[in-house]
Amino acid sequence: MSNHVTFYLNGKAVSIENPAPDLLLIDYLRSPDVALAGPKKPCGEGGCGGCTVILSRWNEVKNEPEHRAINSCLRPVCALSGLVVTTVEGTGAVRKPDAKYLHHTLTTSRNAAPIGGHKSPVIHEAKTAVAAKRKSVRDAVRAKLAKQDTSTSLKLVDKVAKHPSEHSHEGMNPVAHRLAINNGSQCGYCSVGFVMNMSEFITNNPQATKKEIEEAFDGNLCRCTGYRSILTGMKTFASDWSGEDEKHRMKCLEDDVHSSQLPTGVAIPFPKEPRLTVEPVESQSDRHQWLTPSSLSELAQIMTAYSGEKFRLVHGNTSFGVYKTEYPDTKLFIDIRLIPELHEWDKVVDDQLIIGAGTTYNKFIDLLAVQMEFNQTTTLSALDFMARRTAGRIVRNAASLGGNTMLVLKHLAKHTGDPFPSDLFTVLVAIDAKITFLVLVSNGEFEHVTLTAGELVNEVLKDSDLADRIVLLSYALPLGRDRDVVLAQKVALREVNSHSIVNATTRLTFSEKCHVENAELVFSGIAPFPWHAHDTESAMQDEELTLDNIGMLLDILADEVRAQLRHWRERMEEVPNEGFTEEYRTQLAVAFFYKAIINALVARGAKVPANLQSSGEVKWGNWPVSNGTQHYSKQKFKAPVAQPYIKNTAMYQTSGQLHYTHELAVPPLTANGALVQSLRALANFRFVIPDSDTKGVSPSVLRKYLSEYASSFIDLITVENIKNGGINLQGMGLDQPLYANKMVSYVGQSIAMVLATTEQEAIRIAEHVTEHCVAYSAPEKPWTGKWSDPIIDLLDAIEKGSIFPDAPKAVPYVSHIWKITRPGSQFDWVLEKNPLDRTIPEPRNGTVGSAPCVIVESTQLNGGQAHFYMEPQGCIAIPTDE
Repeated sequence: MSNHVTFYLNGKAVSIENPAPDLLLIDYLRSPDVALAGPKKPCGEGGCGGCTVILSRWNEVKNEPEHRAINSCLRPVCALSGLVVTTVEGTGAVRKPDAKYLHHTLTTSRNAAPIGGHKSPVIHEAKTAVAAKRKSVRDAVRAKLAKQDTSTSLKLVDKVAKHPSEHSHEGMNPVAHRLAINNGSQCGYCSVGFVMNMSEFITNNPQATKKEIEEAFDGNLCRCTGYRSILTGMKTFASDWSGEDEKHRMKCLEDDVHSSQLPTGVAIPFPKEPRLTVEPVESQSDRHQWLTPSSLSELAQIMTAYSGEKFRLVHGNTSFGVYKTEYPDTKLFIDIRLIPELHEWDKVVDDQLIIGAGTTYNKFIDLLAVQMEFNQTTTLSALDFMARRTAGRIVRNAASLGGNTMLVLKHLAKHTGDPFPSDLFTVLVAIDAKITFLVLVSNGEFEHVTLTAGELVNEVLKDSDLADRIVLLSYALPLGRDRDVVLAQKVALREVNSHSIVNATTRLTFSEKCHVENAELVFSGIAPFPWHAHDTESAMQDEELTLDNIGMLLDILADEVRAQLRHWRERMEEVPNEGFTEEYRTQLAVAFFYKAIINALVARGAKVPANLQSSGEVKWGNWPVSNGTQHYSKQKFKAPVAQPYIKNTAMYQTSGQLHYTHELAVPPLTANGALVQSLRALANFRFVIPDSDTKGVSPSVLRKYLSEYASSFIDLITVENIKNGGINLQGMGLDQPLYANKMVSYVGQSIAMVLATTEQEAIRIAEHVTEHCVAYSAPEKPWTGKWSDPIIDLLDAIEKGSIFPDAPKAVPYVSHIWKITRPGSQFDWVLEKNPLDRTIPEPRNGTVGSAPCVIVESTQLNGGQAHFYMEPQGCIAIPTDE
């Protein structure tokens, strides 16, 4: 194995010696040494698509390059050997337009001539040249756009200029251009992610339809523009984009910057010779090690040698987005991508689809599509449904089936973290899919074993250590039978979240029309594994399925779901509370089952009332293409604000050429900061040294410890550093401390700031301090009695009288904190009652304004929201010289 990682970045060869195993591609791309502004890091979990890049490799079988969009926030640099990375900067760029009015102030004498006062022929020649160039560029752009010759065909660039001055402008990425001219970029922080996903997708699918293009963006999020204009720009590339579609597309107005941009094909720099070969990589830092076996025997040797260590098998590494907190404690990462046995399948044998455990989700979806052309079974439909709803498309380009299964198996037992309710694995259990895997035995060799998915779960439940000794090889998936009715369902916070609240797969096998021969009812999110509702299954066995017995079956299921949730309550108490009650999970399971029954009855030709039939239909993915139009009236007195002009920065945003705060150049020796945040609400805190007594230490002692903990540590800033006129209390009411002083009021409050040599080191050290160097105790007076517990919601605050003043006296101006009434609001129809009275009054007749109406009154309590930003909250502080 080599300790060098060699790959291409935007057409140029890169070789990194001994990269840290936990160094992610996004952090490398945004590091000061590379300083690319295109790829962003909004979420760092593969959930938003802002970090998307194109990863290319040479396909030896097809003898051609292949490209796929991936999340660079999930890809370790150690896993880039022999690959080609393309960021938005490599796909084309905005050309700075030639100046319309050229002004030169020549210093050809001791005194500079005033602007416009120099009559030298040199100036005249320069003005003539720039005017000619400007006109030729605009004429060429107009001619190409008039022909609608804005091809999205792939342009492989096999040679990139070594020196910037030798670079010739090829044109702008057509996707970036189309997004900008449709006003699909507002703040622009998400734009590059959309552009890179679409660039790869339309390159590999040039005949994609509008619906397919919409579906491709399930892994991209926008937080300000809104999706109408984004999707409109993207759907103009669709093979079924019609004249009628174009007629209703809002035409945005251009200025010189936009009319000077020539869209070209999607450029992907890919070296012609030599073809890079994928070399096994070995790397080590002071915290982690990375090894890349290329055979099963080598993998067995490594697993045996490190059996006492905490190691992790890595393929697509997409689990980093789900179980990020497990990575710091991992000592060894074993990259198994190069082991051929994980990919040597993809065939049909005895009515079973055999696929390798290393198969990516999107490749699996493609294989299912081929089979579904010949086998229209609900089994295949259920597999396809769950595969397409497991994460977004960009994650599915890298995530493997085997990795997803292992997340389930590794988190079954107590003290192994949050159980993973895999959508696809629930289907595998329900359809009795078989899994072939290797078990590392005492002599250091692998033993082949084949079990059904359910049997494998049972084995791991009996021996939790088994999950650390197995390597999944392949899956045997039944193609299904006509007498099976299989239905997959899920509910998650986001429709393609890989972490469902509850999911279900039901498989009902019928011997006659509606006579149930066998029932498989499998749910995840109820127990730490895919759980069979055995009582309900038994009640259905050898019985006629009718509308008359639905109520009885639903009651049986509800009872055993509640019992199962109670049984696993202790196991679930050790994982973070997501706010979903047991009753909510019960009702989801019951609703899934009801839908499955109606679906099966309709499928088997039973008589179902028309008003019930829709409850059994699968709506997800079967909706029409979205559409939207924008109407506006020109207000000349506001020109140009009242018209849809494209802003100048849009082209630069979509091309990744605009620098946000995080991407601005900083002076040498700039320190990077990250906050230490409270893990408790309403508590006193003190700094402590890990693995010592819990007696508090001063910031100075903690600084000394951190200097020994990490050589990259620079300083620790606390409230003690804000002195001599510094103001620690900030905010609208001048009552919010920048750094907590002896006591914290809420979870997430800033306690201190760690300064380190790099951004990632500052974050790592700050997390260490947060988790291991801060101790908490109960607050002292006046925070006793009823005030000793933190206030969690508005009702609690009202009951205790803990309401901030609307206009606090500490502020030297009138500042309304919460009492804001929209002009024209009318509340005289609302009954006067105690704010804590949540009873719902009877509907009554009344008037609102002058309109007679029936007044229906209720109460509502909103919980907290997860604030999912896109652009990171950051700043640069540069002291000025006196």
